[in-house]
Amino acid sequence: MIKMLNKRLFLLLGLCVVLWASCSTDKAPDYLISEDDMVPILVDVHLIDAYFYEMYEPAYLEEYMSDSMSIAYSAIFEKHGVTADRFTKSIDYYSDRPETFSAIYEKVILKLNNK
Repeated sequence: MIKMLNKRLFLLLGLCVVLWASCSTDKAPDYLISEDDMVPILVDVHLIDAYFYEMYEPAYLEEYMSDSMSIAYSAIFEKHGVTADRFTKSIDYYSDRPETFSAIYEKVILKLNNK
C-alpha cells in the first residue's frame, strides 16, 4: 500500500514538473528590439563599418576614427529610435538564441546583397 502511494506521489510530482516546464515561456524583455526592427539597424551598422574599413587602414581606425565611428553609430541609433544600450542588450539577447540570430542575419545579408 505504501509503495503504491509513493509510486503515485512520484508520478504526480513528475507530471507537475513536466507541466510546469512546458508552461514556462521565454518571454522577451521589454527592452528587446524586435527581429524585424533589428534587420535595418544591422544593415546600417554593417554599411557604416564597411565604409570606415574601406576608407581607412584598420590600424588607423582605432586610433583616429573611433570618435567618428561612435558619432556614426549614434546617428544610426537615433535614425531607428533606439539607444546604444538597448541595441547592445538586444544583440546580447539574440546572441543567446543562435537560431533566431541566424534568421535575422539571413535577412541582413539579403538586404546587403541588394545594396
